[in-house]
Amino acid sequence: MKTVINSLVEQYLETGVDFLHVDLDAYRDPASQSEGPVHSRLALRREPLAEDADSSPKRLDFGMSHGAIPVDSDFQFGADLELAAGEKQALLFTQSLATVAKLKFLCKQQSELTLIFVSEAASRFDLDFELGENAELRLNLVLIENLELAKNLRLKQGPDERAIQVQPHFTLEASARCDLHAVILDGNASIKSQAELRAPGANFNYASAIFAHPQSQHSYEVETHHQAAKTFSQIRSHAVLDHDATVELISRGRIERSAAGSQCRQDMKGICLDETGTALCYPLLFIDEYDIEASHASGVGQIDDDSLFYLMSRGLSEAEAKRLMMRAFLEAILTGVSDVALSSFLHQRLDRMIEEC
Repeated sequence: MKTVINSLVEQYLETGVDFLHVDLDAYRDPASQSEGPVHSRLALRREPLAEDADSSPKRLDFGMSHGAIPVDSDFQFGADLELAAGEKQALLFTQSLATVAKLKFLCKQQSELTLIFVSEAASRFDLDFELGENAELRLNLVLIENLELAKNLRLKQGPDERAIQVQPHFTLEASARCDLHAVILDGNASIKSQAELRAPGANFNYASAIFAHPQSQHSYEVETHHQAAKTFSQIRSHAVLDHDATVELISRGRIERSAAGSQCRQDMKGICLDETGTALCYPLLFIDEYDIEASHASGVGQIDDDSLFYLMSRGLSEAEAKRLMMRAFLEAILTGVSDVALSSFLHQRLDRMIEEC
């Protein structure tokens, strides 16, 4: 985990992004003991980025109402953060012990936020985003966790368990817009998103990319609820599956009778590197209004033989051609990541993972 953190710190030190590291383990007290979960209410207090390029950005500090958290307890906490207008912010959450977090973000104007979760323990993060009228949010969401942990969890607890779970919930008022890019590159993980489009002009765009390691299991589930007229949503998911990996992609679009003039688009694609991978795609539409535009599509298969032959005829080896096609397939999603430092980190990590295939 330290390697990942150091790499991210190096990337963000070269940018003007307000980068904050939240080390949740820092709030555990080895001397304390507790039976059952400990609940805490935390208040965010941001610390400035270090001016010295050789020093790491300071950890985001929390004011705690409960006191020290025992090491052997399930850590449960909540926090609120109002996003500053026009600012670019990045929060890195790390923990090595089980954590349940509930975070609320308020967006009233135009904001850009990156959330990165690096986990070495089975954890769940419930995220609540409230977008006011005419608000705009560009959100990057990344899950990275311990591969060995993911393997052990699956062996001990069964295939439906996920080492790290993130559940974002969005409410969008009139003319609010949210562009979400979600990326899973390691281990077992799941993201379950819900978006409520409550007023005319609300717009929700969701793009996700998964690189599923051998024997890993991932789940992306997103639901858009069109509750008002002239609301818009677009869902895109791309997944690459290595040996014996499983990926489940579920998209539900719900359009109420009062949502005339709305548009709902769904597109999900998966590439299996061999016959052992399993990609399950469920694009679902539930429509109670005639005057709308909606479409859904999905496709799963292995790397196209004709495209592979074409690249090899231009001098590439089979392995080089496959790596190029995998990179291009996921690049269609990663190009939308607005955070420059995060984009650089993701491309470096993705290139290394593809080379190991």
